[in-house]
Amino acid sequence: MSDIQEAISTLNNLLISAESAKTLTFFLEGVNELNAEVVSKIETTQTNEIALLTALLSEAQSKVRQEQLYYVLSPVNNMKVLNKFTADGNESFEFWDAEESDVIQTRFTKSELGSLQSKLTHLNIEALKVRVEEYDNE
Repeated sequence: MSDIQEAISTLNNLLISAESAKTLTFFLEGVNELNAEVVSKIETTQTNEIALLTALLSEAQSKVRQEQLYYVLSPVNNMKVLNKFTADGNESFEFWDAEESDVIQTRFTKSELGSLQSKLTHLNIEALKVRVEEYDNE
C-alpha cells in the first residue's frame, strides 16, 4: 500500500508540474517570435500529458480505496489472520452481515463498520463482493 501512496504522491507532483508548464506555454503564446504551430503542438502534448496523469492518479486512488475496503471487509479467522480458506474455502464471499456470522468473521463489528463508514465516506461497505487472498495484515 505504501508503494501506491508513493505513486500517488509522485503523480500529484507530476500533474502540478505539467499544469505549471502549460501555464508557461500560454505565456509563450504571446511572444511574437515563436511559431504558432510549435506552440500549438506543445499545448496539445501538454494537454495529453495532463489527461494521462489525471487518469493514472484516478486509477491509483481507486486502487487505494479497493485495498482499504478489502482490508475492512475481508474475512479473518479467530486469530484475525486472513487466508484464502477463511471464507469456507471459497476464493470470495458475499458480504452481508458477515461480522455477525458464526461462519465468517470480519475485523470489525457492525458498530465499528458504521463508524468507519462515516469517517471513510468513499468506502461503500454495503453488499459488496470481496476477494479473498493472501494479504499482509501489518
